[in-house]
Amino acid sequence: MGSEAIAREIARLQVMLPGILSGLTNTDVAAVVTYTQSGASFGLASIKFQVLCIPLMFGFQEFGARIGATTGKGVLVLVRETYGRKTAITAGVGLLCLCLATLFCEAAGMVAIADLVGVPRYTLILLYSFVLMYQLNVSNFGEYAALALASLLSSFVALAGMAVDDRPHVGGDGNLGAFNITNSDYDLLVISATVGSALTPFLLFYQCAAAVRARHQVADLPVLRTNILIGVVLAVVAAAAITVSAAFEFWGRGDQPIRSVQDCGRAFEARLGRVGTYIFVLGLAGASLTASFCTLATVVWVWDELTSQDSMSKHASRQCETIALVRDKLVEETKECRRPILDHHQDARTLQGGGIILCMSMLLVVDLAVLALTDRKQMSLEIAAQDLDCLLLPPALFLGIRIARTVLDEVTYPASEYRVHVVTAVSISIVAVVPIIMSGLLRYHLLGSTD
Repeated sequence: MGSEAIAREIARLQVMLPGILSGLTNTDVAAVVTYTQSGASFGLASIKFQVLCIPLMFGFQEFGARIGATTGKGVLVLVRETYGRKTAITAGVGLLCLCLATLFCEAAGMVAIADLVGVPRYTLILLYSFVLMYQLNVSNFGEYAALALASLLSSFVALAGMAVDDRPHVGGDGNLGAFNITNSDYDLLVISATVGSALTPFLLFYQCAAAVRARHQVADLPVLRTNILIGVVLAVVAAAAITVSAAFEFWGRGDQPIRSVQDCGRAFEARLGRVGTYIFVLGLAGASLTASFCTLATVVWVWDELTSQDSMSKHASRQCETIALVRDKLVEETKECRRPILDHHQDARTLQGGGIILCMSMLLVVDLAVLALTDRKQMSLEIAAQDLDCLLLPPALFLGIRIARTVLDEVTYPASEYRVHVVTAVSISIVAVVPIIMSGLLRYHLLGSTD
């Protein structure tokens, strides 16, 4: 294979990776617990909602990729240009808080792995932090390594196969009809948990920033969309596999409730033996590391866009360099373009360095927290992190829609699609937020009784 062919393959992979990785990030540690609880409590009922979330997840992330590829600017840069620096800083701080909460959930998953396999917590947490920081400091933010780690999510499919095979042999009901997918024994909270696990607010920003930094153009959108869809479908396959595993092993058996990641692993060990634990741990490691990588890449890019005065001028400068190199006759123009490019690259290295320091600080805080807190405290903070996800989902949706309406033309973002997005955003916001409000009212005895 010649050098040109190799370059084309590398370019193709660079288009593929962000879409697939962000899609797989939807099945993170919090989602693993949610889907296990759902399968144990409601059988296969939530699978239909997981499938229905495919167009929502795809549309959410495709929207970010379209904004980045069309404008060549990140979300926070567009917010700053449209609404001012204060609004951009507010949005950026919200993103960073969400990333910190997400990292806590993923680190808690690594602590659970340490408990399940019997190794010291601090050892695995140190290894987890080292792997992530190494990924962030290699080319392309270690996306190739992240994709390899994401393949561990396929372990959940193997776990589902073991659970389906195990059900008839342990004296349970082997009739698949008992797992009717139309089962209506669920409430709004299950739907909310499914939507909250499927739609992660920072992924819109991640897709937009990835498209800008990979210098994707409108012509790349078909490939980007295909790979986002692949990632989303794979995430739903993993989610369905987790639900099937829990439904076949725990539903209707009156087992103790599953509240934490450790409970999930121990429950599978009780049913499937030590092999079941190891398979669950492999899938959990893939979920944790993939989501952590995308989260930390988002932190670096948020820092970049918040601290750069004109971060997207790097994109324009690189385009200028490419044109000048192709046109051999324009030697002087080439020289003129290269000097500011070198300056921008130096700025990019400085900004990335600041982002890396921020990532290290966030990881340190998260690591100390998960090592110091008990399992019960970790569980409380994980629930709070999931609630934050749901609460920040509406502003993320409406901000993205408003920015797109402002910066994209009628061809790229037609009015009919805008109206559909508004209606969808309102519906998703209700589903995501109402159960949290109702739960709070019940908790403080302001709505009915908790008995």
